[in-house]
Amino acid sequence: VIRYTLDNTSSKSHSSLYKKPVEVNDNITLKALVFDNNNDISSPLFFATYHINKATGKTYVMKDLNPQYNGGTQYALTDGLKGNKKSYDRWVGTLGKDYDVVVDLNKEQEINSVSINFLKDEGSWIFLPLNAKVFISNDNVSWSEVGEMTKMEVKDNDKVYNYSTKTNKVKARYVRIFAKTIGNCPKDHPGNGYPAHCFADEIEIK
Repeated sequence: VIRYTLDNTSSKSHSSLYKKPVEVNDNITLKALVFDNNNDISSPLFFATYHINKATGKTYVMKDLNPQYNGGTQYALTDGLKGNKKSYDRWVGTLGKDYDVVVDLNKEQEINSVSINFLKDEGSWIFLPLNAKVFISNDNVSWSEVGEMTKMEVKDNDKVYNYSTKTNKVKARYVRIFAKTIGNCPKDHPGNGYPAHCFADEIEIK
């Protein structure tokens, strides 16, 4: 059987029994273990922190996606799970192209802030974008710019940078993030002239 907790405490033999999908509406840390018939642990610990926001579970369309780095699922940028520096599995990337993604919120909603994380690992040809901007629309045709994103290194997770902007309670259905990338590796890099990667994960809209 699978037993789990949602409050970042360790899963025990008396923790909640998994019977059906768990619905969450707020940020949580899920921890789960498999127990055998003797109530002994029979699996490694599974844990994941989910960051729930207006973008969570929403569909998105991305231009020039590198199919080798698509995050593994169609909701990789909006599944509530953030990528880290230890693995590229969750990161969604482009190769030599700008980063251009549109999230569909399904209906017009108030938007106060937009953020996205980018990975910096220049030894692996992964470069941060030169700049990033946020646009909104209600018809996915006409767009209005609502802010340029500022960059901040994520504490305790070097190589990961958060790009964010406040949007002052604007209302829209579609949110577009456009990040201008470096394109090709620079002259002082071993990959000089070859296409550079741009990796991002987890769009948050609040």
